[in-house]
Amino acid sequence: TLNPIKRNSCSLGRGGRAPNPPPSIYLPIPALNTYYRVQAADKLRYLGFHMDARMNWRHHVEVMCNRARATIKALQLLGNSVRGLDHAWWKLAYNAICLPVLTYGCQLWYRGKQKGLVDKLQKVQNDAVKTIAGAFKTTPREPLHQLLNIFPMAQRLDMLTQNSALRLYRLPRESQLLVRLGGDWRTPVLTDHTLPSPNSK
Repeated sequence: TLNPIKRNSCSLGRGGRAPNPPPSIYLPIPALNTYYRVQAADKLRYLGFHMDARMNWRHHVEVMCNRARATIKALQLLGNSVRGLDHAWWKLAYNAICLPVLTYGCQLWYRGKQKGLVDKLQKVQNDAVKTIAGAFKTTPREPLHQLLNIFPMAQRLDMLTQNSALRLYRLPRESQLLVRLGGDWRTPVLTDHTLPSPNSK
């Protein structure tokens, strides 16, 4: 039995334009001689990715930013600038707990040109850096990043996406993932098996 929350449909538009889908679709159940109704939605969550009809990933980034802010607020209970965790432990907690939440799924949406999305992530990291350093809110963020040896968000996203690409290139040539990626990811060889057709049984 499927969860009703996970039975929504979302129509994706092209070029940032929102489509005009029907309010619902009906899928048949031949075994029961009936059908079930699938409600249309503007946003969907799948494997932790929050997708919308425009495919601009703004909603996904906002959700990750809110989760990271909540995590930073929770970590502040462990101490302040006078007592509690020192800089090393604060940085370790940020790298292990907050940063994976903040950058989750960046390999899917980041292409190096989404300045608005990167700025949203950078603002959250600026607050985290000032919390780690115990600095005032008006302290410039660039010296704090250098002092704590924390990459700016644009460089962090570049590093994560490039590391993911390197892991893909290191996969065996027989990997089905590389076969399905095709293109520049893999050079076909004579022993390759053809992919099954979507219509084949």
